[in-house]
Parts: sequence; C-alpha cells; structure tokens
Amino acid sequence: MRSIFALSAFTSLVSAFCDHGTTLNPRQNDIGQTLELAFSGIGGPLEWGHLNESYRICATGTSQSPINIRSHNMTTIAGSHLGFDLPNMPEGAEFENLGKTVEVNTTGTLTRDGKAFKLAQFHFHTPGEHQIDSHYYPLEVHFVFQAEDKEIAVVGFLMEPGTEEEGSKLFKNVFQNLAQIPTRGLKTVTAALDFTELRDHLHRSHVFQYTGSLTVPPCSQNLLWHVVQEPLFIDLTSFRAVRKTMGFNARYIQNPPGEVNLLQHACRLLREDDEAEARRLAPAA
Repeated sequence: MRSIFALSAFTSLVSAFCDHGTTLNPRQNDIGQTLELAFSGIGGPLEWGHLNESYRICATGTSQSPINIRSHNMTTIAGSHLGFDLPNMPEGAEFENLGKTVEVNTTGTLTRDGKAFKLAQFHFHTPGEHQIDSHYYPLEVHFVFQAEDKEIAVVGFLMEPGTEEEGSKLFKNVFQNLAQIPTRGLKTVTAALDFTELRDHLHRSHVFQYTGSLTVPPCSQNLLWHVVQEPLFIDLTSFRAVRKTMGFNARYIQNPPGEVNLLQHACRLLREDDEAEARRLAPAA
C-alpha cells in the first residue's frame, strides 16, 4: 500500500508532467533535423514536450505523426496526381550524418493542387515510422518540402530489404559513401543520383494523404503528409549499413488526427487512478 507521503509525491509528479505546456503557438518553419535527440528512455518521445518551450505541442497536439494508416478510411489519390520533380544529380549531393539520422541536401519541387513546394532535404528512419493497417516497414525516407508561405509537405516512401536485383539503384547510390560519415557532424557526397525510378514508382502507386505533424521536435502540426502505399525495396547490404549508422530513430505511433494526444490520455488515466487512491486512503469522516 502506498503511504500518504508517497501518494502526495506521485500526485506532484503527475501534475508537473501533465500540466506542463498546455499553451503553445507551434512553430511552422522548422524543417531541419534535431542533432541531439533520444528516441527511447529518458529524453525520448515521452519527454519531448518538456525539453524545450517550443516542443510542447509534442505532448498536447491532436494531429501528431506518425500514425497507423487505416487504408479503408484514409484519403487516397493516384501518385500521378502529384508533381514530383527532382533533378538528377550526376555529381551526387551533400550527405550528412546528423547523429540520429542521415540527410541528403538537394533540390526539387512537389506540386499539389497547383501549389508548389520546394525540397529542403530528405532523411531516413529505422524502423519506418508509419504503419499501414498495423503493418510496419523496416525503413522509411521522408522528402520534406516547403512552400513560399512556409506550409510544409512531406512525401514518405516505405522500404523493406530485398535482393540486389530488387533493390533501388537510387538508394544504393545514396548510401554508397555512408562509411565515410560514421558519426554525427561528418559530411560527404553521395554517388550519382537519378530520381527517375522514384518518380516512376510514385506515379504507379497510390498515396495516402492526411494532415499531421513533424515526427521530431518541435512536432509542428498542419503538415501535408503523403505516404506512398506500395513499398520500395532496398538491397540488404545498404539496409544493414544505414540501420547500423542511425540506430533506432522512430517515434511511436500517435492517435489518429483529431483524437486526443496519447500523453494527455495517459495523464488523465493517472489522475483518475490517483484520485481514486486518495479517496481510498482518506480518513473516514
């Protein structure tokens, strides 16, 4: 049985955790990757909302990402309806280790409903962050775009290991020089990048659309997500190399858009349990 003192201490802890950061105007212009970020344990996703004033929406927002995409009730479009124009890079592109992900800096344009978004960068997550009908994928790449009005759109491709013949030549070239950037802060250049196969894959596929958030702090909302339904293959050697370099860097699945933030829900349950315990331990009148 918990003592009254222990109960009081626990109540204070719950209050501090659950009441912190209930007001925030989320930043909409931060599309870079955080250099020092934990994805588990102390300092991980359960604490992101408390690490910085500008991260509070991670713990309170009701349109957070990633999500488990339920294919039967998610908006789906043909990939050919998106303009996905990335120029080939015969000399390669800048490739940087950011500590918890690796990022390629190049140019390109996404066109959605007549609106143009400029490519800022693309980066990777192991395992993949989104699920489709509760099925997860070992790797996911996010192409992050921003419009002139600062609205952000992301195109996510899910990937799974395959044979050398099945594997994407584009991503094999992306990771060809990965061994040159084993630790955070190191930069190199990729091998030649030809985005033709990626554009063709997108145009042959269906794409799930929803409005969500960045999957890392500051967890800014109102992002236009496009998750390609059909996965790509990556050769096993490249997959193992990028997994070893990045380690685990996926945020846990969030509630569907418009539903309560899971941390807020957990706090409510803790409060209810705590109040019930307080009533049970209170001396009889």
